[in-house]
Amino acid sequence: MKVSVKYWRSSLAVVMVVMALIMSTPAVFADNINPGVLPINGQIGGLTYGQWSEKWWQYAFSVTTFAHCPAEPSGQMWFLAGATNRRGIAVRNCIVPSGKNIMFPVFNAEWSVAEAREQQETTHKQSCFIPDLPNGTSDADLLACATAQANQALDEDASLEAKVDGVKLQNLPNFRAVSPPFTFTTVAENPFGLCPADGSCPLTSRAVADGFWIILTPLSPGMHTVHFAASVPFPKVNPPATPFTFTTDATYHLMVQPGQ
Repeated sequence: MKVSVKYWRSSLAVVMVVMALIMSTPAVFADNINPGVLPINGQIGGLTYGQWSEKWWQYAFSVTTFAHCPAEPSGQMWFLAGATNRRGIAVRNCIVPSGKNIMFPVFNAEWSVAEAREQQETTHKQSCFIPDLPNGTSDADLLACATAQANQALDEDASLEAKVDGVKLQNLPNFRAVSPPFTFTTVAENPFGLCPADGSCPLTSRAVADGFWIILTPLSPGMHTVHFAASVPFPKVNPPATPFTFTTDATYHLMVQPGQ
């Protein structure tokens, strides 16, 4: 079929306009400082970083291991997780289909009604293990505790790190997102161990989360390495808890499959 000059010129004009828009607004697709990273104000599938963090937590509570790289239900976002063993170190190998976004937490925190009630029973008063916060289980109270935990990552003695194929990502504190209130269901042998503490499994609870996240735009086919780590001190905690430093160090070797 022969295309007339008129329609060919119209099509060319449309292409040029689209290319101009793409070139003039790169932040929509990738972070200017961190190429290949979705900007903190960007969206994937109509969802923000904070909304995706809700989905990450719901996934994280639903599994018994983080040894795999599962996709969320739509299959567009693939989730990575930090280390949960005592040494705080994990090395994992995963296969990821081409064209998929990848999300991981550099340091993240949540607080749930179940955890708040357990804390109240333990301390006979406070609902959060960090002192001087509201005492209760409302969404605002849960957010206050999650945010107080995330704030510890901004301490001068804290460190956040993320690398993709050996390239260090910059300005990690700027990639902070708060989730909307959400409900999760945790299962027996979940890495976070919330069920045994509560004494019942499966356990469903409401929660709010705050933390520092990275969402990668699709990686090219082939092998890639993603590394992220954090060291976050908690010098002030409500008794009977003792001061501690949270550490995590995770390395993923990802095989991104060629497109179909």
